[in-house]
Amino acid sequence: MSPASLNAGDIALVVPGVTRSMNVGRTWRRISSRKHGRLQVAGAGLVVLLLGTVAMRVPPAIADAHKLEGKPVPDAELASVVAGATACPALTPARLAGQLMALTGFDNAASAGSIAGVDDSMWAKWKPAANAERGDDHANILALSHQDCEYVGELRVAQIDGDLWQLAVAAQHGGIDAVIAAKGIPAAQKSFVDDVVGYAAWYADTDQFNVHAPASPEAVASGGAGTVPADLVASITKAGKTCEDVTPARIAAQLKAASNFDPNLRTDTGEGIAQFSPTMWAQYARSTASVWRASDAIGVLGQAMCDLTNQFSAFPGSDAWQMALGAFQWGPSTVRQAGGLPKSTVPQLATTAQGYLSGFEATMASTPKPSVSPSVSASPSASAGASPSPSITPSKTPTTEPATKSTARPLYDQSKTYQLQDSWAGAILEVPGTDLTNTPSGTRVQLWNNLHQQDQYWTIKPSGADGYVLITNKLMNMSLAVENGSKDNQSKLVVQNTDANDPNEQWALSDAGDGKVWITNHNSGKVIDLLGDDIAPPNSDGTWNGYRVEQYDKQDSAKDQRWVLMVS
Repeated sequence: MSPASLNAGDIALVVPGVTRSMNVGRTWRRISSRKHGRLQVAGAGLVVLLLGTVAMRVPPAIADAHKLEGKPVPDAELASVVAGATACPALTPARLAGQLMALTGFDNAASAGSIAGVDDSMWAKWKPAANAERGDDHANILALSHQDCEYVGELRVAQIDGDLWQLAVAAQHGGIDAVIAAKGIPAAQKSFVDDVVGYAAWYADTDQFNVHAPASPEAVASGGAGTVPADLVASITKAGKTCEDVTPARIAAQLKAASNFDPNLRTDTGEGIAQFSPTMWAQYARSTASVWRASDAIGVLGQAMCDLTNQFSAFPGSDAWQMALGAFQWGPSTVRQAGGLPKSTVPQLATTAQGYLSGFEATMASTPKPSVSPSVSASPSASAGASPSPSITPSKTPTTEPATKSTARPLYDQSKTYQLQDSWAGAILEVPGTDLTNTPSGTRVQLWNNLHQQDQYWTIKPSGADGYVLITNKLMNMSLAVENGSKDNQSKLVVQNTDANDPNEQWALSDAGDGKVWITNHNSGKVIDLLGDDIAPPNSDGTWNGYRVEQYDKQDSAKDQRWVLMVS
């Protein structure tokens, strides 16, 4: 997954059967970020006490003159603060919260319309990704943290004496040149820096960020905790077959922590039984899946967790599933930057789901891994109408050998029109919809049964680079490319306005034997692939309809990376 992507996963934490105590802190908020792949705790001023009454810490009164009492970090921004604090060792969640409190009081109307006081020039330089949205609170908090950390580095090089974090705060507020000229905190910035330090001291002693506070309570699997609703057993069992490390019991435990199996749960930060954010849903779901359909959402959860588990399988000294839960909560890049689960007393999905796990292991028998023999249905259905089950995730070990161009025989004829058929799935590459002529540039492509529709036909012609071709949809005259020009594995394929000189639209065809070809992107060096490792048809009707197509490192053994150019 792309570390620059703002896309990761949301989830909401709902713990049933608990005792509640009023107005004593902010624990157990729903976990998720409004717009992003980060897990956040949602609350309504209630403390959830699991399995009876548990004493919880109340933030102390401000007796220390160096502390300034701030506002509790808003539920929707808490995970962003934790994520931003992983940008460099000088930052902590409490320090970043203190800075935000002093800058705007967490009110995006207070400064330049940004919750982090990020003006347009600062945004242009420090936004966390090229496609970040200006009004996105999460992105603005990350921009502030990136600026802080860059200033820390510059001030260290300049050998300015003093606390580098406080100096960076002064630089952020009044300019780094003023700090360097003063060889310390300028007089004009001292009051602001003192406020930030005072707020940070207060936040460090609250239950949101105090790493010495009692650990978040675990949801202990007892009583009904291991019971799966009967109508969800089949979907959870199927999702638990996606890969070896994500079992049905683990899927059940995560859903229990997410929504208590409520497929209609809507919060301000997530939707459906697994509480997906729009960004994570778009990353893993196929075009016709619905976040509100439990079978779809559970299947996509299995796919997402298998992918995240695979990503963290070599993470040193850690359980891959626990790290995957952390990545689902905070986002993969946050977990990597933090070196594991972020240090915070914010309730961790990894802890909560682990607490439920034993109960579900006792009630859900392990199931065999699915067959990998494809059986594609021949019965067609309209591209926009079917409702397939969610896709399945990969566990791939890439080869280091690049695709090579074949010179033994011509692999295409530029005078002909082709259908691109995945040799493993037997399905055809197409543009979603039924022969739409107003499809916007950047639309993701997918697989579908061969309906001989106009949008299922492509031309192959030389590009602006020798040895590379353009693959252009015959109906809409847009060419195949990788979304956002990404070079990362699992980036999806799109059609976009044709530019013969764009390496992202240039492809090399190489002979894969038996009349099949590998199709390699010039920009990324990766081949066209299906998400998953030669998996069985993911849909309950035996089709691949709606399945996204992506790029991945070339693997000589992967059958789903081989394509057939069928002459129309």
